[in-house]
Amino acid sequence: DCGGKDVLTLVKKSLDAGASACYVQGGVADELVEQGKFDLIAQCLEVTRSNQRPAGIGAHHLKTVKACVEKGLKPDFWMKTLHHTHYWSASPAVQKDNIWCEQPEETVAYMRTLAEPWIAFKILAAGAIEPKVGFRYAFENGADFICVGMYDFQIVEDVNVALDVLH
Repeated sequence: DCGGKDVLTLVKKSLDAGASACYVQGGVADELVEQGKFDLIAQCLEVTRSNQRPAGIGAHHLKTVKACVEKGLKPDFWMKTLHHTHYWSASPAVQKDNIWCEQPEETVAYMRTLAEPWIAFKILAAGAIEPKVGFRYAFENGADFICVGMYDFQIVEDVNVALDVLH
């Protein structure tokens, strides 16, 4: 995911190590956009593509995606958080690592306007949302793919949940 302080060096390191694709990690992209460093994001896309790999941009905040689009950045894919906010620890007003997609409805509407594939992540809100609910929510709201953290003992069950949702 090329996250870290020196994102361009990390992209190159990832490519040298055999990465199949690279993207500017969500938190990093959020910061770079906040600092107006769109040129650095563009360089990451260029370096990745020059190595014949798909290049993406991640985001926790919808404003990051919108700003990249406004600046003309065209990744091969997006990684954007998505989950509903109807779970026990969700509180957009008081942020304590308890919510990762503050504007789910707006995110869904905006991501539908983009041509590039969208990989939704944080769809289970760090375990606060059950896989059958989070997977369905992501796919029914336009995610082309999902990125889900899980333990090894959860793989079979979660794959079966995803198959059920997709059928």
